[in-house]
Amino acid sequence: MNRTVSVCLVQWGKTDLTVRAVAAVARSQLETVEILVYDNASPGGPGPVADRADVILVEGEDNIGFGPAHNRLAARATGDLLLILNNDTVVEPRAIGRLVDRYLAGDRPGAVTPQYRDFDGRTLEMGGFLGSGGDGWQLFRGERPPPSLQRMSYRSQYGSGACLLVGRDDFLRLGGFDDLFAPAYYEDTDLCLKLESEGRPTVVEPGAVVYHYEGATAGRDLNQGPKAYQLRNRTRFVQRWQDRLAPLGPIDFGAAVTHALAPPAPDGRRVLWLSPHLPRPDREAGHQRIVKMIEALQADGDLVALWAEHLHDADEYGRRLERMGVPWFGTRRDHRWGVAPETALLSTAHDLLRTVPWDVVVISFPELASRLIPVVRQLRPEAAVVVDDVDLHFLRQERARAAGIEVFEVISKARELATYGASDGVITASDLESELLADLLPGLPTWTFTVAAEEPVEPVTVGETLLFLGNFNHHPNVDAVEWWLSEVGPAVQRHTGAPLPLRIIGAGSDARRSAWETAGAGMLSVAGWVPELGPEFDRARVFVAPLRYGAGTKGKILAALAHGVPVVTTSVGAEGNHDEVLAGLVVRDDPESLAEAVATLMTDDAAWKEQRELAARAGRAAWERQRALTDEFAAWVHRRARHHSA
Repeated sequence: MNRTVSVCLVQWGKTDLTVRAVAAVARSQLETVEILVYDNASPGGPGPVADRADVILVEGEDNIGFGPAHNRLAARATGDLLLILNNDTVVEPRAIGRLVDRYLAGDRPGAVTPQYRDFDGRTLEMGGFLGSGGDGWQLFRGERPPPSLQRMSYRSQYGSGACLLVGRDDFLRLGGFDDLFAPAYYEDTDLCLKLESEGRPTVVEPGAVVYHYEGATAGRDLNQGPKAYQLRNRTRFVQRWQDRLAPLGPIDFGAAVTHALAPPAPDGRRVLWLSPHLPRPDREAGHQRIVKMIEALQADGDLVALWAEHLHDADEYGRRLERMGVPWFGTRRDHRWGVAPETALLSTAHDLLRTVPWDVVVISFPELASRLIPVVRQLRPEAAVVVDDVDLHFLRQERARAAGIEVFEVISKARELATYGASDGVITASDLESELLADLLPGLPTWTFTVAAEEPVEPVTVGETLLFLGNFNHHPNVDAVEWWLSEVGPAVQRHTGAPLPLRIIGAGSDARRSAWETAGAGMLSVAGWVPELGPEFDRARVFVAPLRYGAGTKGKILAALAHGVPVVTTSVGAEGNHDEVLAGLVVRDDPESLAEAVATLMTDDAAWKEQRELAARAGRAAWERQRALTDEFAAWVHRRARHHSA
């Protein structure tokens, strides 16, 4: 929706600043802009701005002050939106457009305020926040903000009138800037609270950058000149808004960040998710599961923020979280010097826990949880702590040893179970895992959230390839390929009379391509990581998952079923699925019978068609169950919070 913007500036002297501010507005990448300047009877006249054809100049007979002058400009303006702008500012070319886009984004903010910077690049303000005494706090002043909050919008309590976008109709309906605060100061804060009381909060749009000559027009001395009105008007402001201000308490950095990270729903909770890495849902099924759980909490009105111990690929995967509405934090590390210089605020888990009163802290992976649960208990004892096991590590390790496979033990069984026992609840990846924990840790609340099933896709083609996919930085998938090369693949060849190449896709497979293809002698081909799985499933006739060990529910299998691709796997691969899904799988554990099942489905059209129908039915069942689990997941997490606080 296109909206016209009236940019309104007031000057009293300092006319050179006005010319500079107007020139910056004129360079803005915005189609429809009306620029109005009110001259408060400047000594020596309005100056060079009077000669600009793109400016509507209104000359006052005397100095009526900032607020009353803007009220007169608003009455004269014709735009749908008013941009109230100081003449000691310089807007970046895209700033006004970004403010407008945020105003029109759909959640109907009352006002939008930008990110202010000094001309040396330092942050001056990213939202205004209030204490009970009416004093203000400019968030991130002189500091390095977290990367996500430099790009994501969030709520503040007010925005400075140095640059404030509001609806013209709203401004006029509320009487503009109240004359109680004339000639200047607190009229902008008063307006923002009036809009907020109507359910129209002020929102910070940090992508809109405005440079500000602080004090260039009014000075900085609170005891003389125009700034003296700031102390007087604070008293008036507190008298008017004392019921609103009294519960706030003293203002500080923590209170400001806490307000900025407010849940979108009145009964929502602040949830901090701690993870070793930023989720990479296009590369790891377990990470896709984390994303689905976060989305379930958001759908229930929660604010979810994520901290990652290692910020790999932050430019890509951090921005994915931002598009989801998830602020993310973590410490960037330089490959030579360790922690990167100029570390942003809130980079450590300790700082995040100290600063914000989180209701729930979710920690993915038991090893990370074992280190951080004591920190959470110390710094945020009122928060409920939930551990996402991702899969039961001790179960996977025991199965590897039973298969004669040596794997690195990330965490011992005793330590893993102690970690779960120290939590307020555990999210497991399968019902089997929940049952195991119920036996080992009686009374521990658990919830099964399987690897995210996909919405079924109606098959439109008859594929030809034999497919296996996975994250090959995860050893069970590597072992599956090596077992295929040594035993299963040769058995398939004996059944078919010719090599039947297995197509391998997934992160980490590229590094193994040469060795596998050399050893495979036509039994496989490695395509590496691919950005879209849909075309791969369209070309697949059979999906095989020859897993000898592991734990949890396998997202790769649910993805194949969602596309109606018949699946041949082992008991380990099938584990964690309910009966309706199991009915759609071909499960074989010895290499000879597994190979026979693969060969039959790759060569027998009648058998393949029958199995395809079973696979599609299983995919629909998995999706329906996933939806039910997702709908109930947030309520389970919230019960952990209530139980802990009780």
